[in-house]
Amino acid sequence: MRLMFFISPVFWKPGQTLPEIFIIFNKLNPFAYIINGFRDSVLHNISIFENIDNVISFWIITILCFLIGALFQDKMRKNLLDYL
Repeated sequence: MRLMFFISPVFWKPGQTLPEIFIIFNKLNPFAYIINGFRDSVLHNISIFENIDNVISFWIITILCFLIGALFQDKMRKNLLDYL
């Protein structure tokens, strides 16, 4: 999770030319969607709903990660300890 945050476009200019693999990773990175959406809405007055492909892919990836995590937690409930 920390690596995904540091690879996200917080620490580099969004207009830089990147290799194709980083562009694909950037489109699949939920942090990049949130950061670019915030940057577009605050600095450029562009709504996050203007690019509906990014909205749909963000929610599909988010729901998929949630479902995988929920299934893993349910399957490993006996082995995982909760520390409160």
